[in-house]
Amino acid sequence: WDRIQNKDFDAAAQELSSAAELNPHDAWVRYYLSVLKYRMAESTGQSTQGLANMMQDLKAVIDWYPEFGEAYNMLAMARVEGGGINSALESIRAAIQLSPRNEQYVYNLGEIYVSGKKWEAARGVFEKLKTSSNPQIASAARAQLQEMQFKQKYGIPMQRPKPADADSNPAGTRESAAAHETPASKPETVESETPAGKAPATAPTGAIQFIKAKLVSVDCSPAPAAVLTVVAGTRTLKLHTSDYKSLTVVGADAFSCSWENRDVAINYRASGKTGGDLVSLEVH
Repeated sequence: WDRIQNKDFDAAAQELSSAAELNPHDAWVRYYLSVLKYRMAESTGQSTQGLANMMQDLKAVIDWYPEFGEAYNMLAMARVEGGGINSALESIRAAIQLSPRNEQYVYNLGEIYVSGKKWEAARGVFEKLKTSSNPQIASAARAQLQEMQFKQKYGIPMQRPKPADADSNPAGTRESAAAHETPASKPETVESETPAGKAPATAPTGAIQFIKAKLVSVDCSPAPAAVLTVVAGTRTLKLHTSDYKSLTVVGADAFSCSWENRDVAINYRASGKTGGDLVSLEVH
């Protein structure tokens, strides 16, 4: 890992090859082999070497640890490089579902939309991210918006900055730094000021579920809370957010209390058969 961080790729490759010979089924070895290929391509600006093997390794890692968001993220970027836009979208949405606050994953969703020439969907992602509190994400999102105009007009890409510091984490994401420590799922804690003697609020810890649905209506009383009524097949769900201003929204500049009859893709934690807490919302 240290050798990958220091871009000593040859030495890292030798050590990982030796480890793979000892145990070719070791999931962590297969993961770091994928990280190595990802970082080498990122560092050189060239195509990923052994792309097919990398995707096989990442699929094996996901089978072993289905809640490993970074594995889905790297698989998404590998798939888009291989030309599989739809499968790449499937993988990056899984990564976002597992780590909805990771803006790098949302940024990568926008990049995949661009690769598939889904301009409006990409524009919605980058318009949202251009005001990010992360200056690297915000700067890269603004650059992407400029590049899309250029690419649509001239058919060739502009040079643009990378969205994250590639020297800090395996795939430019904050989650990656912790991902190699232990494959344990940890509940997220909501950071807030709490009165003395009271425990800090904890986010719901149920399994995150994904649905595609029709957004029928939004009730924003009392603000900033909101309740979305959505229909998925024969089910009608009431999904709640305590603060719609901080909800992760993809495909729109901001959350709107006037939305109705919109196709949506939703990540949520169920509470009962007809209710739940929103995690993220993608509007089409």
